Amino acid sequence: MKKIIAIPLAACCVAFSACQSKLEADVSRQPLIEVEGRFLYQDELAPVIPSGISADDSAALADAFIRNWATNVLLYENAKRNVANEAEIEQMVEEYRKSLTIHYYQQRLVAQRLGDVGDDEVAAFYEAHATQFPLHDNLLRGVFLKVPNSAPRIDKVRKAFKDLGDDKNIQKLEEYSVQHAASYDYFVDTWILLNDLAKKMPLDGIDQKAFLANHTFYETSDSTYTYMLDIVDYKLAGTAAPLEFVGERIRTMLNNQRKQEYIKQFELSLYDDAANSGKITFYPPVFDNKNLESKFEDEAKH
Repeated sequence: MKKIIAIPLAACCVAFSACQSKLEADVSRQPLIEVEGRFLYQDELAPVIPSGISADDSAALADAFIRNWATNVLLYENAKRNVANEAEIEQMVEEYRKSLTIHYYQQRLVAQRLGDVGDDEVAAFYEAHATQFPLHDNLLRGVFLKVPNSAPRIDKVRKAFKDLGDDKNIQKLEEYSVQHAASYDYFVDTWILLNDLAKKMPLDGIDQKAFLANHTFYETSDSTYTYMLDIVDYKLAGTAAPLEFVGERIRTMLNNQRKQEYIKQFELSLYDDAANSGKITFYPPVFDNKNLESKFEDEAKH
């Protein structure tokens, strides 16, 4: 069913007046309002009004859109009449258009001719520059479980938790967590911040360095929940970040470097080719050094 848009009375009156004026609207479209020789049409308003809303809401949205459109036209036309240096604005617009066109062209070139940096290149760069990526926070890998104190078979869960080298125990934990856990995180293959984990369990005020050094399994509880944490590995703040943690940052950095180098070489090649093929015409300087010196001497005499 075609959507019917309720148009405010004021807008309709303005639209009717516009239709009676000498300015000509597009006869194939239904005008709603005319301001300073510009027309707003029904088909431009229709997409703004969501389907299924009430007539009052439809009218309010239409009125706001029409008012905003008219105000923008009035501001623009008033600004054009009162801006003294229109040529300066046109120059700025052209400079922006030129910069935008060049940027778009460069991005297309890069996308077409440069592939993404591979894993081997990322790893090689990391090996050579690992110390340039120090950690600012402590990291760890492992498994975390949070269960209500009333959950069944916690002793068996604790036993499985202490032997996660057995895949069967991991499967048991995952099945148990679906039924009983308030939170379950398996991050054996992913580094996470200890500060983020501390938001999920009571670790306030601990010495994080000592905590990581002295625990492979940690359990604590409060009045509501029991928390279990198995720590597979950790990295301390101040040491080099692991490759898995900074790999994507390195990849982005290397990609940006490649793009910049490619664009620089492309620009140099573009200029050299144009100069060698005669697309650039070089004129002799207006003044060589001798002529410039004699010019200054003549001016000094007068």
